[in-house]
Amino acid sequence: MGHRVWTVVRVLYAGFWLVLGVSPLFVASPYPPQPTAEANAFWDALVATGFIVPMLSAVYAAGGACCLARRTTPLGLALLSVPLAVIVPFNVLLARLAGPWIVVVAVHLALLWRVRRALQPLWSNGDREVARHIPAR
Repeated sequence: MGHRVWTVVRVLYAGFWLVLGVSPLFVASPYPPQPTAEANAFWDALVATGFIVPMLSAVYAAGGACCLARRTTPLGLALLSVPLAVIVPFNVLLARLAGPWIVVVAVHLALLWRVRRALQPLWSNGDREVARHIPAR
């Protein structure tokens, strides 16, 4: 795909997470009721803690904001990978709603693949040779 297509995909993806992250600031109950009793019980437990939902919203907003800029996209994707690793099993196993999240995961993985060289120092054990070959752009 061309550079412009990747830019559009990245910005749309960032916008999705930004909206998800800031929506609790503007809507009293931004998250719809869950479709199953198990999902409702899990979600109610998260809400009852008083800090998990605001923390998740902050991570969504920060990850989305980082994905807006090409330079900080790897950081944004790394931030969003952890909640996404919980959201997907929650929606597949508890809520039984895999559909929309398949697209989100596919875009996330495609963007991760696109910036894989910038993420390489995360598992390179501090190898300066690897860090030197990461493009500045």
